[in-house]
Amino acid sequence: MLQPGFAPVLQSTMIAPQFQQAINQSAYPIFLQDNSFIQLMSTKQFSESMPMFNLQIPVANRSFDQVCADSSLTFCPSQLGLIPSSIWSSDIISFGSLVQNFFRRRNSSASKFPYKLFNALRITEVQPEYFPHIGVKWVDDNIIWVNREAFASLIGVKTIEGGLFHQQGNFPSHRFIELSYEESEAVAALHKLGHVDLSHMRMVRHSGGVFKRGCTESDLEKCKWKDA
Repeated sequence: MLQPGFAPVLQSTMIAPQFQQAINQSAYPIFLQDNSFIQLMSTKQFSESMPMFNLQIPVANRSFDQVCADSSLTFCPSQLGLIPSSIWSSDIISFGSLVQNFFRRRNSSASKFPYKLFNALRITEVQPEYFPHIGVKWVDDNIIWVNREAFASLIGVKTIEGGLFHQQGNFPSHRFIELSYEESEAVAALHKLGHVDLSHMRMVRHSGGVFKRGCTESDLEKCKWKDA
């Protein structure tokens, strides 16, 4: 019988976990292994399931010989505006073929030095990633940056200093003059090109102002060997 003011006492049943008693140790609950998960098994090897990528090395990061050997690197000379226009068609030509059949061809009326320089500058103007392999590019409308080793390799000159910059070399003999170190440093600073290392690069410009950015094939008829 309940006394007034007291709530009834409900009897509860405690559900105790099962225990495993270890000697001289506390009791630990036993956890049953759960086999209800799904295990995914594959007989395919890991290497077979990985996607394969053919990552092509950028042109600027390859060696000159690698670029020449890659037949997929092509140009359309007539679309690029290479000169003399009479020898170029709309056919596609690889960079390697262009090197062998034009740039390294012996100087002649169709492959004289001003034409080679013009075409090299034209390529780096349109596709600047080729500069490490061609070796010349415009700094401004009159000044040309020349990487000695790269440009000499392009046109097949073996004696770099004598073949390019000596009094009878290709640049001086066609009335190009070198900028002094101080002038080159000033130009490099203006265009944020870093410091000038004359052992690897030079800056040149045409003394008569004929060979400049935007000049034409007819303009270059005036850019002749200075003794001619």
